[in-house]
Amino acid sequence: MAGRSCHDEPTNSDIVAMLGRIDLKLKDMDKSLKRIESLEKKVDNFDKELKKVDSVDIELEGSRRRIADLERDKDKLKEDINYVQSQSIRNNLIFGNIPEVQDETPAKTEQIVREFIVSNLKVTKEEVDGMRFERVHRMGQKQNQSAGQGSTREENNQRHRSIVCKFCFFGDREKVRGNSKNLKGSQFYVTEQFPQEVAAKRRRLFKRVKEEKQARRRAWVSYDTLYIEGRPVKDA
Repeated sequence: MAGRSCHDEPTNSDIVAMLGRIDLKLKDMDKSLKRIESLEKKVDNFDKELKKVDSVDIELEGSRRRIADLERDKDKLKEDINYVQSQSIRNNLIFGNIPEVQDETPAKTEQIVREFIVSNLKVTKEEVDGMRFERVHRMGQKQNQSAGQGSTREENNQRHRSIVCKFCFFGDREKVRGNSKNLKGSQFYVTEQFPQEVAAKRRRLFKRVKEEKQARRRAWVSYDTLYIEGRPVKDA
């Protein structure tokens, strides 16, 4: 068998070159591994941040639900308070623009109301004498201004505080309120008393009632609800 040629054996230069190429590949692999490790860390950090965001979103959603529940509870509580207040003043009527006399006492105010019911609301004196009031008083503080000679009737009326009359019996209140139609065209008015928030809403609703009637639709207000053609309007 023929012997191997010396030219078939790798020289030292070949070995050195081969080792150099292997070293370069190892370095490239090491760089690639480091880039992969860095990328994995970024992915891990990103995943952690996503979990934090998810956690924050969950907490925010929970907070929103709690706030919505509190808002509903607050609205319900306000409705309950308004209802209780309405019941407490259920027997009340407000008499407006009735002239106020000097040094008017509560007893005098009651006398003025009784005379007004007879003369202006056309309720018989016998019926009015039988009515019982729990309290009759002027609203607010007395204004010390006196009407000047150049004052208009509207300006003078504004100086007269309204009268709140609390009837002992609801039937008597309704008798008087029902006769308030006799005040049409006069400067006087008689109206039910409501909590401030309900009264403000009713004023807004009555503007809508006027618009609906101009459009030839039946509309009215009951307590704090607008009715159009017999149906309650929730968003009024």
